[in-house]
Amino acid sequence: MANIGEITEVINATQVHLDLGLDRFILMQDLDFSITRPENREATDAGAIYFYGQDQNEFTSTLVLSGPEISTFVGYTVIDVNGALPQNDFKIVYQPKTGSLITITVTCAVPKVEFLKPAEGGTMCNVTFRILEEVTAADIT
Repeated sequence: MANIGEITEVINATQVHLDLGLDRFILMQDLDFSITRPENREATDAGAIYFYGQDQNEFTSTLVLSGPEISTFVGYTVIDVNGALPQNDFKIVYQPKTGSLITITVTCAVPKVEFLKPAEGGTMCNVTFRILEEVTAADIT
């Protein structure tokens, strides 16, 4: 199960970083969590019945990356001989408004990395992290 901490703490945190190890921390400029399940609606004589598939949980973030980190994130999108993306444990470190640093570890695949080059400043990337673990209400409250 993915324990993503208290959503309110992460969203209201003063600083949120992605820990890539070896003392490499990347500022997550924004962070959007999406906890969803695919929905299929079937009409019956008794009315509509809804069926739900496996979870499709993900989070996205805009990251400012240097050359080595760009290479690292491109590597996360390379599929293996079976057509699967690599699974990695990502650590999100944040500082709640009150209290000490909290680290969340989530197993994810990275299906999408978008590169943005603004007129000024470093290269930014919008990265989608697909959470590969079940997320329950107990994990986010």
